[in-house]
Amino acid sequence: DIKRIAKLNGDLVVNGSLTDFPFDKQPGEFLIRSHLEGVDLIFARNWPLTTAIEGYLQVNKRTLEATINHANLKGIIANNGNLRVSDIG
Repeated sequence: DIKRIAKLNGDLVVNGSLTDFPFDKQPGEFLIRSHLEGVDLIFARNWPLTTAIEGYLQVNKRTLEATINHANLKGIIANNGNLRVSDIG
């Protein structure tokens, strides 16, 4: 649950017939590359709010990858983390 995004910039690439989206079974390309700053979000139900997230987000077809440069989880500072979800559905 995203609560805030202070700054976001990036690129979105879609090549192919939208009826074949997300292009994992048919030819085509779906790609998001972005840099985010000042993101506040709740990762899952019953989790505390994570604030001041800064990092890079990439979605390539069904694969999500994030490089977190900074995040604050109730005073616990996290720097230089990576996340990969191979099938976001």
